[in-house]
Parts: sequence; C-alpha cells; structure tokens
Amino acid sequence: MIDWAFVASLFMIGLFGSGHCLGMCGGLSVALGMGIKGSRADKVRLLVVAQLGRISSYCLIGGLFGWSISQLQLLFGARDVLLVFRIAANLMLILMALYIARWWFGLAHLEKVAAPLWQRIKPIQQAFLPIKSTYGALIVGACWGWLPCGLVYSATVTAMAKGDALSSALAMLAFGLGTTPAVMLISSGGSTLSKWIQNPWCRRAVATALIIFATAQLVELLISH
Repeated sequence: MIDWAFVASLFMIGLFGSGHCLGMCGGLSVALGMGIKGSRADKVRLLVVAQLGRISSYCLIGGLFGWSISQLQLLFGARDVLLVFRIAANLMLILMALYIARWWFGLAHLEKVAAPLWQRIKPIQQAFLPIKSTYGALIVGACWGWLPCGLVYSATVTAMAKGDALSSALAMLAFGLGTTPAVMLISSGGSTLSKWIQNPWCRRAVATALIIFATAQLVELLISH
C-alpha cells in the first residue's frame, strides 16, 4: 500500500529544498536555457525533456536502492531491516527539515561521496551540450540526475526505507517533481515562485511540519517495536 503522506513529504522536501538546487544546479540550468537555439516553445520543450531525464535518474536510483533493501529483508528478516531503515529515514527527514529551514547545513558534506562517479558521467553530458535534439536533452537530463547533491542522497536514504523498488522509485519521483519548478524557473528566467520558495517563513513552516511528521513516525515505530 502506498503511503501518500510519506510521498507528499518527499515532494515538499524537493520543493522547499530546491534552494539548494539554485546553488548546485543554477549554473547548469542557466547554461541549458541559454544554449538551446530556436523558438521559446522549442526551448521549453527541450528543458522539459531534460527534467524528465533528471527525474528518471532519481527514480532509477530510488528503485535500485529500494530493491537492495528488499533483498536485505530476505537475508536478515523484513521486520528488523525495515525498522532500522525507517528509523534512519525519519531521522534523515528531520535533518532535511533543518536544512530547509537553514538551521543546519551538514547535508552539503554528503556531496563529496559520489564525486568520483560524477567525474565519469560528466563527459557524457558535456558531449551533448549545447542541447540540439530531444534525445540530447534526455541524455543531458539523465546525467544531471547523478550530479553530486546532498539533498538527493538524503532523499534517497529516506525513500529506500519503504523497502521495495516501486515505493522507493515513487518517492524519488515525488522528490524530483518537487525540485522541478525552481530548476525550470532558473532555466527560463522566472523568479516569482523562486522568491516564495526562498521565503524564510515558508521554509520554517514546512520544516516544522516535516519535523512533527518525522517525530510522530519515530515515536510510533519505537512504541510498536
């Protein structure tokens, strides 16, 4: 059964954590928008395709890690494995909430973890820049999804706690959709929603709601164990 409250929490993390995207992906987003030739409609179409590629990579990452957890359940027992990862997931939700509210910035240190992998993927992306076709946009976006990002790694740890490939992929889909407005706005030059996302009161309100949600989940897990 799909936990829609959990999925919604990943969407909100993506949306309000996308201030991080402004720093990590801002340069790439602007470069994509400026590098695409043709009409505005062509630019929007190719940017949307690039975002689909990026989100597809998030779903793949979530699905792979979710599948790995399902295999661990077979080896060590579903109850014990899921309990450990669900506790870790809710603790990670709290850390991401602190990051969203800008009360703590420790997630940035996670970006060093996958730097070697990105150095292998980056040349593939650069080979298709500037974007000239739908296929090129899809490849650029798919590579983009592997850009070192502490927020993505944290979301992945949270998503994989659902214990199966489909649920984890769906959670990462929600996260990716949440990050899309900010990334698209940077590429197209928009700013209104970006200002709203960056509003300190909005960020703190969402962070507080996430902390309450995660704490309630933790209490329920510990009581029921």
